[in-house]
Amino acid sequence: PLNMGRPRRIRHVYEIRLPAPLQAPGWDDTYRGPSVTARIQLQVDRGGRTARFVRELEVREPCIPPSQVPAFADFRSEVLSHSGAVLRVAVRNDRFHTPPRNLLENIEAYWGRWLVVIFFLAYWAAALLGV
Repeated sequence: PLNMGRPRRIRHVYEIRLPAPLQAPGWDDTYRGPSVTARIQLQVDRGGRTARFVRELEVREPCIPPSQVPAFADFRSEVLSHSGAVLRVAVRNDRFHTPPRNLLENIEAYWGRWLVVIFFLAYWAAALLGV
């Protein structure tokens, strides 16, 4: 048998305040295994500026019988593959950085578009001048 300790519920809640609204609906996934249930949840407030990441594990029985250990291993692998969340936010000079949406104010993010514009302007000028 696999000793799980005493029956209990473990819950971790991470609250994240964001510099820009998060455009995600969130999720709520529950995974059931032998004598164990895991829940992974992302809650996003209405404005999208605060998100809560919740990980919860409930152990219902102190032991898992030997016949259920392979099923527990599958449950564990599935939960571990989905239990992390990656949130990437640009930081410059120890401050959150949100790029402006205006093309003229944000040359770094739109350099590819600028190259296309410059190429077509040069092509158009060459065509007009007959070069």
